[in-house]
Amino acid sequence: EAMDEGMKVMKKLADDGDMHAAAVYGTACSFEHIGHYDLQECKKYLEMSIEAEDPEGMYRVGLMMLNGEEPFNKDVVYGMWLMNKSAEAGHEGAISYLKVRDRLKYLK
Repeated sequence: EAMDEGMKVMKKLADDGDMHAAAVYGTACSFEHIGHYDLQECKKYLEMSIEAEDPEGMYRVGLMMLNGEEPFNKDVVYGMWLMNKSAEAGHEGAISYLKVRDRLKYLK
C-alpha cells in the first residue's frame, strides 16, 4: 500500500515537471519485485529526464546502457557519455562510478 502511494506521488511529481522524480519513477518501473514493473513507463520517464538533462536520469540510463539492462540496449559509448555528463553536473554516483572504473583500468 505504501509502495503504491509512493509510486502515485512520484508519477504526479514527474508529470508536473520534476525531472529528478521522473528519473526515480522511471527506474522504479524497471523493478519487477515492487509490483509496478512496466518497461514502457520506465523508458518514457527516464527519457524525459534525459531530455531535461537531469543528472539523476543521465546516471541511471548510463548505468542501464553500460550493463545492457532493459528497456535500453547496450550502448557503451552513449552510456559513458551520459555518465560523464552526469558527473560533470555533480552527481555523486556518477563521479564514484567513473573513479572506480578508472582504478580498475590500472589493475588489468
